[in-house]
Amino acid sequence: MGHRNAARDFRPPSTPLRPNLQAPRRQLVLFRRRRQAFGVRRFIAAFSKRPPSRSPNAQRLAANKAAHQGGGILSHKDWPHAPIHRLDEHGTYFNTAGTLHKEHWFRGPERLDLLETALLRIMKEAGWRLEAWAVFSNHYHFVAHSEPGSQNLRAVLKRLHGETSRDVNLLDGTLGRTVWHNFWEVRLTFERSYLARLNYVHQNAVKHGLVPIANQYRWCSATARADSAPAGSHDLRFQDRQAERCR
Repeated sequence: MGHRNAARDFRPPSTPLRPNLQAPRRQLVLFRRRRQAFGVRRFIAAFSKRPPSRSPNAQRLAANKAAHQGGGILSHKDWPHAPIHRLDEHGTYFNTAGTLHKEHWFRGPERLDLLETALLRIMKEAGWRLEAWAVFSNHYHFVAHSEPGSQNLRAVLKRLHGETSRDVNLLDGTLGRTVWHNFWEVRLTFERSYLARLNYVHQNAVKHGLVPIANQYRWCSATARADSAPAGSHDLRFQDRQAERCR
């Protein structure tokens, strides 16, 4: 029997998967030809009650395909060349903004006070609850929560950057100068991410080498949270400090 005839007329042999080495030579030849023609994995599967096992990659691809077909994966893709501003949902956001070319336009206590006071006042008036902030001479960070009825974050930051730009340009006598470059925000949906961003904001002054301990930096919410207070009154003291700065 030729090789092609063996592939065409294949029938699962009645012999076991491993042929008897004492069997006639013709039987061994037929066994090998049938295995080559049918494929090793299919040949084994034909004699197995269980389907052939799939690799982890194959299982992952199958799961992804099922998720796409079932609508489990988001259909849109993010444009990778610029910060993405998805601000149509309420939630907690981590935000960073920097000056153009990282210039230190807000260097000095007077200008840092100006920027921090404007940030706290405008965010409060827009209905955003600041949970952490840190202000520096060429950038700032904050974590804030939007409530129902809060203004759009892009509009709020546009107002903040407009007011602070006019103020600092007035001090420098350079009207019309571009001060701020852009902002970048992340919507926090997991507690671990939220706590990590809070720690990042509070420790940022230490990271930049401005102070050895976070609560020693004046223009940061870490100073408010570090105030000594009896148990149960910590949040009230923090809110009082924030309200005092907004006056």
